[in-house]
Amino acid sequence: MEIIVSEIPPEGLVIDCSRDETWFQRQATEETLSRFAVEGIGFHCAIERAGRQVSISGNMEIRCRASCARCLEPFSMVIRNGFFYAMSPAMGRLGFEREQELREDELEIGLYDNDRIDMEPIFTEQVFLQIPIRTVCHEGCRGLCPVCGANLNRTDCGHESTAKIDSPFAVLKHYRVSRKRS
Repeated sequence: MEIIVSEIPPEGLVIDCSRDETWFQRQATEETLSRFAVEGIGFHCAIERAGRQVSISGNMEIRCRASCARCLEPFSMVIRNGFFYAMSPAMGRLGFEREQELREDELEIGLYDNDRIDMEPIFTEQVFLQIPIRTVCHEGCRGLCPVCGANLNRTDCGHESTAKIDSPFAVLKHYRVSRKRS
């Protein structure tokens, strides 16, 4: 989806659009696809122009299925987030070709070329910024028993929750290091 900057009306432009599971599958890595199944993504954006400067403020909602990192049970979740972009033309405002170091205040400004802003990279960036690294079905999830692997949310297997699994580093517990004095 492209926005033509010179065609943004004085009152601004509102965009409501959605992306489906197929769009997500084309964008995501195999690792992300193994953790999430997206049911749908919705975007609502308000785009305003002041001369050649453009501001994009929006909201996003991702409806997806994931597996809990603690108990491994599948569950549904909704991720909501707002975002904002300030955009300027690639030439003119900054007054240089692309091969020049930017000042700190210029790092927060996105650039657009040829009077067009491609919204797809913005949508893609926002989706992948919001996908959590670790998902939990609920904060009180008790996870799996470290002894027998039972789901502790469903059953109490009777094993001590403080049971320790032998660590390969346990042998180092009694290792003494001699200190040399110089």
